[in-house]
Amino acid sequence: MSSGGFVTGLLYFTVYSFSAWIAEDVYARLKTGRWVNRGFFHGPWIPIYGFGAILLVNAPPYARSLYRQFLPWLDAGGPLAAALPLLVILILLEYLAGWGLEAAFKMKWRDHSAKRLSFGSRVYLTRILYLLPLSLLLVLFAHPVLLLWLARLPEPVRALAAGLFLVLLAADAIASVRRAASLRKLMSELETWALTLYQKLRHRQEEYELKFWDYETGKGRMQQEWRRSMDEARAGLSEPGGGGQSEDKIRRANDELRDALHAMKEEIADAAERRDAARREYQENLLLRVNEELDKIRGKGELKNIYRLFLAFPDLASPSEPVVLSPKNTRSSSRAMLTPDLSVIKYLWLEVRAVLDGRFYENEENGQSGVAKSETDKQVTQDFSFLARQATKKTSQKEVETMKYVCSACGFSYDPAEGDPENNIAPGTAFEALPDDWACPLCGVGKDGFEARE
Repeated sequence: MSSGGFVTGLLYFTVYSFSAWIAEDVYARLKTGRWVNRGFFHGPWIPIYGFGAILLVNAPPYARSLYRQFLPWLDAGGPLAAALPLLVILILLEYLAGWGLEAAFKMKWRDHSAKRLSFGSRVYLTRILYLLPLSLLLVLFAHPVLLLWLARLPEPVRALAAGLFLVLLAADAIASVRRAASLRKLMSELETWALTLYQKLRHRQEEYELKFWDYETGKGRMQQEWRRSMDEARAGLSEPGGGGQSEDKIRRANDELRDALHAMKEEIADAAERRDAARREYQENLLLRVNEELDKIRGKGELKNIYRLFLAFPDLASPSEPVVLSPKNTRSSSRAMLTPDLSVIKYLWLEVRAVLDGRFYENEENGQSGVAKSETDKQVTQDFSFLARQATKKTSQKEVETMKYVCSACGFSYDPAEGDPENNIAPGTAFEALPDDWACPLCGVGKDGFEARE
């Protein structure tokens, strides 16, 4: 390639990279209500689009050659013949860009797996279908106009502009790569630390599940023994002179069952308290460590740049998620330990994003930051506060209305909507509002022997 051809190609690359940056920023503004630099680079350009545009404008001649050899029915031209090579290039660019960033920095920059018409996590077909008509306009109209415009520029001006862009792009590339590598190093250290801290929390969760499992299995065994004792006592009631002893046996059996269930529930409560303490310690230490590391970054003047990466790539996260916070197939019916099916690594990344959001909101209110604030970002911050939502979550009124309370001994079900008319408990009386001396109408077990079920 001649020097003139290299300079011209570099100018094409410059114009298309800058145009793509403008288009992406306008799209982000329309979607989120704020200006966001959507590129990996800090400067006003997105090189992958510049490279893709050069491939698009040079694709038609090569496509016609391939048509003649392999698809002669497309050689006659038409919309399909023009769009097919562009579609292939767009798909390959989308895939290779995602794969390249993941391979270079061990981080997932975009994740389209949950979207419709997606190919894996890297290719979003809906987005490509939007870009296809723009690519046709580029090839058929925009590029010929750019050719005429560049041809009018003097050769020294073109060489100077291309050289200046090359120097700026190289400097930006070095800074952006260092920034991303620094972020990856930070998150890798935090991931290792968070997984170590999580093991203590997991140990407490397993202890709680074991106590719950022992209670579930022991309860069935004790109920069988209680029923056998009750059958024997009821049989003694029909024997002459055995009424008093049988009544004592019934009361003793009820007391033993109630005391045993109460003791096991206390053990479960103690295990749950230790688990909750470990959960609070996990979150507090995690947030403390995250804030400490971000303070170090802020001291280097890089905090805002890292925040920009999170805004530009909302799905930014580690591709490896080895440990899940609330595993499936637990032996007990206990509630989720933290959040359903959320990995430690993913939670860590979300917490970093939430802390960053909170810091920039606070700084902006004090007039210390130029980062714009929007209702969308506020909602994102709220959505990321998973543990806080779990800790403050209250049972809804609908859940209360549909809750029933089942006797652990005999299986009697108390429905607040129906009450217990035989014992002067009016319909609509909540279980918590029952008198302390209220007992199961069938077996006499107290309120402590009941369990809440939906």
